[in-house]
Amino acid sequence: MTRLLTLGILALAVTSDPAARHAAAISGDTRWVRGTVSASSPKTLSVTAGDRCLVLKMDASTEIVGAAALPAGSARAPIPVGTLVQAHFVAPEGKLAAVVVDNTTASTSSQPSRREGTSVRGEVQRLESGSLTLRIAGGSRNVVVDDRTTLLDRDGPLRATGVKAIAPLLASGSDVLVTWVPFLIVEGERGSSTWYRRALEIRTLKRRPESTLSRGR
Repeated sequence: MTRLLTLGILALAVTSDPAARHAAAISGDTRWVRGTVSASSPKTLSVTAGDRCLVLKMDASTEIVGAAALPAGSARAPIPVGTLVQAHFVAPEGKLAAVVVDNTTASTSSQPSRREGTSVRGEVQRLESGSLTLRIAGGSRNVVVDDRTTLLDRDGPLRATGVKAIAPLLASGSDVLVTWVPFLIVEGERGSSTWYRRALEIRTLKRRPESTLSRGR
């Protein structure tokens, strides 16, 4: 069986101000879709999922992560047609800034997606009581980390599963990509409800090993 590669592609803005550029490079709400590459060039990537085809923008700022999984010399070459990818992008611009190559994703992630998913890229601030706080441009995002959440390294290998195993491996200041799904919790006798973001997968893109977080509870 031909081995399929899975690539996650993040979308971010680039500015001329150094501080703003750093913030933009590590933050942002994104959408994602999984499909196969139908066309590729240094400037665009076309991803087909079912009856949809998205043409996403690439430029010199696009970061290729996990390039070891691609053929030699292809780090800046077009991604091969037919490659299975997971594309994370900012809607409606569709601009991409990093390509994450992953050949260790579970088989359940190898099918084209029927609809767009949700994700966020940001800088880790803390992980306390199962709540992961990310710093993003203009604010922060909180996602719930539970016993089913997985942590993957930059190049794709699974590092840990579950909040207790993940917490000591996340470093404050880490640049991470989190795919999440919304879930509703009904609380109290009056049945008040609150929507939360439940983290499915956390991918560490860059980390600072000298500063680790306290263990989640």
